[in-house]
Amino acid sequence: MTTVSELVLARNQLLDIATRSDVPAFSAPLQRLSSVTVELQDAVMKARLQPIANAWQKLPVLVRTLAADLGKSIEIRMSGGDKELDRQVLEAIKDPLTHMVRNAADHGLEDRAGAPRPASRQPAGSASGHRSRGAVSSSKYPTTARVSTFRPCGARRLPRVWLRPWSSML
Repeated sequence: MTTVSELVLARNQLLDIATRSDVPAFSAPLQRLSSVTVELQDAVMKARLQPIANAWQKLPVLVRTLAADLGKSIEIRMSGGDKELDRQVLEAIKDPLTHMVRNAADHGLEDRAGAPRPASRQPAGSASGHRSRGAVSSSKYPTTARVSTFRPCGARRLPRVWLRPWSSML
């Protein structure tokens, strides 16, 4: 990608010089160079795209393991895994996704026996504040330069302050 970026910069410099010098002989070759550069840039960008399911591939095993280890009833639902994102974005979101799933399991659900949480972890006005059964949904829908994240079904929304550090990585 770095080489293609350098090619784009060189093309832009040549176009700038050609417009300032106003030499007609440069016009046709520079237009051809410009179109070839755009085609190459598009091809490289498409080659970098990978299905978002690559970032999700370990989540079902993680959820099964967490459910067994924590004694909680958890299911995972994933949709939109065939949508594609840049490889670097996928690498950047793998760890935050894993962390969010772990937090949803640890803090968003009661264990199967329904044992109450300590008072310090209970929301005001709630007997326990946590469900005994839950699902983690993860989906990706095409949006304009955005990636939608997920939250545990029925759980409170994650505060934006928690998500901000991860969103800056995208």
